[in-house]
Amino acid sequence: MVDGDRDDPYSNVSARSENPVQRAGDAFAAKLGGVATSVGSAPAGAPVLGHVESQPVSTLVYQALIVSDNTLAEALARVTAIQAGAGNTFGSLQQGITAGLAAYGLDTSALRIADGSGLSGNNAVPPSYLTSLFLKVQNREGSLWAVYDGLPVSGEAGSLRYSDRFAGANSRADGAVHAKTGWIDDGYTLSGIIDAADGTPLTFAIYALGDVSDDAKEAIDTLAAAIYDCGNNLSNQ
Repeated sequence: MVDGDRDDPYSNVSARSENPVQRAGDAFAAKLGGVATSVGSAPAGAPVLGHVESQPVSTLVYQALIVSDNTLAEALARVTAIQAGAGNTFGSLQQGITAGLAAYGLDTSALRIADGSGLSGNNAVPPSYLTSLFLKVQNREGSLWAVYDGLPVSGEAGSLRYSDRFAGANSRADGAVHAKTGWIDDGYTLSGIIDAADGTPLTFAIYALGDVSDDAKEAIDTLAAAIYDCGNNLSNQ
């Protein structure tokens, strides 16, 4: 893909095409003076004219998390499955993702992974798993520093900076909530780390499931802001 295959490279919600390979070829051809392009396979022994490399995986993780880029998240999940030797299909993701998480020593038996983007209603991740994982994210164990650095931040960065998040009285928690947002037709979620008002770091996972509306986002933010207020009092109860 070129510029995430966005119609407008400067907008992270701009539409994508249905043929990113051809669009990449067209962009390459335009730099050569408008020659025609087509998709195919090079013959055996053909010389390599040039190559490009992606950004490091840590940068891609940041880009996927900060604005919830579903396409990039799916691609990263497939790469994880390939690296685990599980394959590159939807069916490979259960084995691939759990293998990728195995190094962190948490029980993954309750995880159900249907896709990498999180758009499938068949995914299932217990809140308790996320709160345990975010303890390790907060401590930057292994490669999890890349996850922490990519998390949206209330009122400051990414999908928690939008005008409908942590607004009004909930803005008192601005800058304190480092968390990943989630939304599908029957669920809103928020999970991550809260640096509470008294300095206590807390991990949390809030799920609103079922017949939900946009009001669920404000309710989740209100609960997260209350956790911010409670701090150590909450952690000791």
